[in-house]
Parts: sequence; structure tokens; C-alpha cells
Amino acid sequence: MEILHRIVYLSSAARALSDSDIEAILATARQRNAQDGITGLMLFHDGSFLQVLEGPRAAVEACYARIVSDQRHHQIARMGSKDVDSRIFSEWEMASLPFSQVSREAQDSFHNIRDLQASDTMKRAENDPVTKAFLKTFLLSLR
Repeated sequence: MEILHRIVYLSSAARALSDSDIEAILATARQRNAQDGITGLMLFHDGSFLQVLEGPRAAVEACYARIVSDQRHHQIARMGSKDVDSRIFSEWEMASLPFSQVSREAQDSFHNIRDLQASDTMKRAENDPVTKAFLKTFLLSLR
């Protein structure tokens, strides 16, 4: 039995992306993810991505490595990764939800996370294992 793994990351688009660009990214991701046994969620708003990838550990790590090397992304921050017992998005090769349909609370959290991720505070926290672990745990607890 393969070990399930989940990665949550934030990134910024390297350039302005149109709705058709996002649809093309989703179409490619859904096709590739179906082949690799990966499910997840992608949220894109105002030039920022929040993505959850889940599936076999090797496939998820390989997918994340492709994303990191993708020139459409920069300022990539891996917010958390861990082995899991079950999938959250078991029915979705890559779920996507227009930001306007996300609850106001979730929208506010998204902006706050993005601001935190881009701040000097987060960069300093990376140097302190306890603070880094606390922030990652907090960020992973947001739904």
C-alpha cells in the first residue's frame, strides 16, 4: 500500500494570467494528476496561488518539483507537507473554485496568509525551528 502524502503551498504568478491561462493550467494538471494518482485543490486570486496536492508520496513530490521549476511561479512557499491517512479531495484531479465564491472569512484568511508569507516575519521564522513549526501548524489548520 502506497503512503499518501499532502503538500500545501503558496506562490505568486510570474506574470499576469488570464482566465484562459488558468483554464489551460487546470486542464494540464487534471490530465497529469489523473495519470499520477494525485488529487487536490487550486485557488488562484490576484496573482497568487494556493494549492493542495495529495496522493502517493513520490508522485506528489515529483509534481511539486515540477511546479517549483515552472517559470510561471515565483516566491513559492511550501506551507506544509505530511503523510496522511486519507485524502481531502478524493474525487478531484484538481478542484478549482472561483475566488468570488469562497466565503468572506476564507478570502480574508487567504489575504492574511499571503501577506504573512511575503513578510520579513516569515523569512525570520524560517530560521527558528519552533516558530517555523508553529506557523506551519497554524497555516495547515486553516480550511
